[in-house]
Amino acid sequence: MDVLSIIKKDHDQICCLLDSLSSGMSLEDFHSILPPLSAALSDLMRFEAEYLFPEVQDLFVGSEQFIGNALKNQKKILDDLEQLRSVMRSKDGGSGIKTAILDMVRLVRAHIDDQRDLLIPRIRKLIPTQEREDLGEVFIESKQEIRATAAIL
Repeated sequence: MDVLSIIKKDHDQICCLLDSLSSGMSLEDFHSILPPLSAALSDLMRFEAEYLFPEVQDLFVGSEQFIGNALKNQKKILDDLEQLRSVMRSKDGGSGIKTAILDMVRLVRAHIDDQRDLLIPRIRKLIPTQEREDLGEVFIESKQEIRATAAIL
């Protein structure tokens, strides 16, 4: 399967979860949405950092800067997720949590929008279909490996 199809599907899944967070959810709703959102973001971002970004680092002018910014955004998103997980574990539903959630939602949407607008069209244009399909297989295998490792822990 073409890696772009897989990424689009993951983006759509993440955006659906983000829509739930953005539409007046309660802290209980957030508590139920956080695990699948966290897993989907972690899977996608790990694949991007370990496989996708190295594959495209020299693909187009400005790719190094794009990837550098994307990696900074990933770090911020993953740090925010960990903070939110920590708050949820402590059952502290402080007044700032909803603001923190909405800030994270905005950051994730910006990350996805950058990929949809800037990276994906360039990949589609510059990487042959067979290579994209091979990369898709790597993505599927990496997800399975991540999930198998998580199940053991």
